[in-house]
This record gives sequence, structure tokens and C-alpha cells, in this order.
Amino acid sequence: MEMWREGDAGARIGEMKARLDALGYDCGAGDAFDRQTAWAIRWFRRQNGLADGECADAGLLARLDSDGAVRGVPGEFAYYSMEDPLWADYPYDAANTPEIERMKDSACGPTSMAIAVSSLLRRAVLPPVLADWSNAHGFRDPDGIHGTSDAFFPACAERYGLYAERVEITGPESFARAEAELAAGHAIICNVVPGSPFTPNGHYNLIQRIENGRIHICDPNPKNASLPDYTIGEWLDGRWGRRYEIIGRR
Repeated sequence: MEMWREGDAGARIGEMKARLDALGYDCGAGDAFDRQTAWAIRWFRRQNGLADGECADAGLLARLDSDGAVRGVPGEFAYYSMEDPLWADYPYDAANTPEIERMKDSACGPTSMAIAVSSLLRRAVLPPVLADWSNAHGFRDPDGIHGTSDAFFPACAERYGLYAERVEITGPESFARAEAELAAGHAIICNVVPGSPFTPNGHYNLIQRIENGRIHICDPNPKNASLPDYTIGEWLDGRWGRRYEIIGRR
């Protein structure tokens, strides 16, 4: 049997993509085997215990057509790490810097948004796909100073049929609002400041829950997983958060 790879196109590839789409893999529309399709293939392989690769071969197609094929987001919550070996060294590059920035160093914005979108839609929308989209639409700071623009989040939300609302963090009422939005099933992506416990340079992460006055973070940087659940008072006294984006279904 032939093996399909990036750059190929045709009706049978369109059928494969339709099957991936039905299983919650964000492979895009049409009959082209493009970069987004290649990432969907790699994630399908990961989820289904197949060897890593970007090609569609007989083994992959057999698994894809089986009753036991695993969905892109099998549970209620999707977590992605900037340091996942699948994409850690994939470029998320600022155009005007001499070095090549990588996902593991600079893609907290696209990775946080991928967590939010995938969890809300139960669909595997992958960080490198959003990183490419961010760069293509001018949301990556070309000078490498500010990372990903805040404007990325509402634009990306619209792309996936979601909405984004920005909330400035001004006091306890801001976190009361966040707690209510989380209870309603929405996602919260927070812009945290340099010098906070989460970053020396500025960072995006998610507020996953607020309980008993403590804020539990879901961080795309796995180095922060060992941090405690700081109190709302600590957040406010330290001025650790500038603002957050509510990401929700329309």
C-alpha cells in the first residue's frame, strides 16, 4: 500500500482527515496532507500507541478505522507541555532575533490556548499548530521581547468558534469572577508578570480552580508543577497577575 506524507493530496487523504476529524483530531479541512495534518497524525500515533511519525501508513489507517481508536482528547481535560518531546524543539521564532526560539522556551501563549481550546471542545488542537498560526498572523513579537501578544487569544478563540473576554486583575472581585467563570465551565488564561513565582520574564498559564481562597494553576511549563497553591492575598499583594482571558463557548 502507498504511504501518504506531507505534500500529498487527494480524495483518499480527505477521507482519512474526515475520520481523524470525527475522532477529535484537529487536522483541518480539504484533501491536502499539510503541516496541520502531519501534527494530527503524530498525535493520533501517540494516543494510540503507534510509533512516532508523520506519515499515514497501513498500520495507522487500520487503527484509524478500528472500533478501538482512541479520541484526540479522551477525557474532560487536555494538558500539553511546552517541553513535550513531540514539539519541544519546534520553532516558535521571533523574526528579528539572531537565535531560533523554540516551543519549549517561548510558546506558553499558544500552549495555554491549546489546553483551553482542546478542553472546551474535547478536540486535540495542538500547541505547534497554534504557534504556527500565531506567527502567520503577526501575534508573535518579532523582536522576541514580549512573546505572544494578548490579541492572539480573542483572535484564536474566534477561529475555533469560541469567545474571549479580557478581565483586568484589580482586587478580590477579579478572582471571585474567575471562580464563577470556572464553575460555569469556562477556561481562564492568566498573564503573569516577571518576578512572580511562575516566571522571570513574563508568562501565560491557566487558572484551573480556586478553592478555599487558594489558586490552583495549570502551567504549560512543567517546571512550575511543584509550586504551591498560593492564596488570593499572595497574588494581590505580589501583583503577580496583570489580567486574564475568559475563554468560553458561544
